Amino acid sequence: MALAFFAAGNAWLTVLGPDTPVAVIAGPLLMTGLGAGMSFGVADGAAMSLVQPEQAGMATGFLNTMRIGSEAIVIAVYGAVLVSLISTRVGSHDLAARVAAGDLGGATSGTAAAGYTDALHTLLYATATVCALGTTAIALALAPPRGGPGTPVAAPSSAAPASEDTRPPSKVA
Repeated sequence: MALAFFAAGNAWLTVLGPDTPVAVIAGPLLMTGLGAGMSFGVADGAAMSLVQPEQAGMATGFLNTMRIGSEAIVIAVYGAVLVSLISTRVGSHDLAARVAAGDLGGATSGTAAAGYTDALHTLLYATATVCALGTTAIALALAPPRGGPGTPVAAPSSAAPASEDTRPPSKVA
């Protein structure tokens, strides 16, 4: 469910543009935040259930180190891809780096803002797609098996139907 919220929030964030008021992006940011927050809670709970209480501090430290380290890597990759996408739209890697850093000034500010917006939307849709595919894969992996070849057959009930006589046959002499 968390990935579904994250996918929807990222797709919804494509309403973001150079003149978008803050109130318009409150909904998509809230949805993305809910998705991230839900996943953190589930991961923390699962990790803590696997260790002895006296090892909880060590496990928490390791989990947070891995989380923050992986987030740093994702942010770096996301930023590099964003600059690369902006560069293809504005025609200059130097200008793209300045635009990605927030510098939209100068004579090309309209082009720069449009290039940034287009690149960001592309990256948001890509992120939403990856999250939606992950949501689908997880749902399929967790779905109970359906009937068909190779599906285990339910064991018959040990209780006999009420209409049958379960007494042993009597001997007539």
